Amino acid sequence: MKIVLSHPTGNANVRAVAAGLLQAGLLADFRTTVATFPGSLLDRLSAFGPLAELGRRRYEADLQPKTRMWPWRELARSVALKTGLPSLTAHETGPFCVDAVYAYEDGAYASFQEAQQLGVQCLYDLPIGYWRAARRLLEPEITRWPDWAATLVNFGDSEAKLARKDEELRLADRIFVASQFTASTLADFPGPLAPVQVIPYGFPAVGAARQYPSRTAGQPLKLLFVGGLSQRKGIADLFAAADALLPHVELTVVGQKANDDCPALNAALARHRWIPSLPHAQILALMRA
Repeated sequence: MKIVLSHPTGNANVRAVAAGLLQAGLLADFRTTVATFPGSLLDRLSAFGPLAELGRRRYEADLQPKTRMWPWRELARSVALKTGLPSLTAHETGPFCVDAVYAYEDGAYASFQEAQQLGVQCLYDLPIGYWRAARRLLEPEITRWPDWAATLVNFGDSEAKLARKDEELRLADRIFVASQFTASTLADFPGPLAPVQVIPYGFPAVGAARQYPSRTAGQPLKLLFVGGLSQRKGIADLFAAADALLPHVELTVVGQKANDDCPALNAALARHRWIPSLPHAQILALMRA
């Protein structure tokens, strides 16, 4: 496994994480705004009083080959703060201001905590239904399909992880979701929430009209499922329906297993055509085949 580590400014914790990943051979890239290394140009510039702030961005030399920087905007912001030019970092109007943090479920907690202290807006993207509503809706599925319960991996989330999810929502100044359904699940949240805005997912341009060949007598109907192999997606119902219609259908399933702990899923995949993963373009080609 290789990991890309990203942090805008860096701190002691980030340095420790970067060093640990590098020593373990797991670090693919470290991406940040400004980083100095012993003997580098930025390191030498930090010896001058007005640029001493650069010394706070110093990392060990062995991290340098793995580091990618986007320094100019951050350098300009730092200079503006040090030289007393508040207009350059003024809220919403300054060219080097930061007014909001946009983050996703399970990845927003630490950023939102820092943003709150700095007076920066917290924009939260909730890609799927709220976890309390998901449990309420999916618990009956465990009773209906006990052999498929292992596919509902979110039921194994720790209390600490669930508490972080709730805290992310509490810290958010605005919440974005992609559907009215996801918005409705937030009614299960135990407390007040920021305004929720529904922004539907985009979609590519509609392709050219195509001709479908006529089916001959006895030719099986082709079925395609693309998605996570979980009962959250109704995968047990899909296989039950497809098995009942054999040999009149041919089912192709494209999706990854969350784990290998569900014998019922493994057996069902063995009975049908299963492709663990495909690039988007190849999925579209499969749909047209």
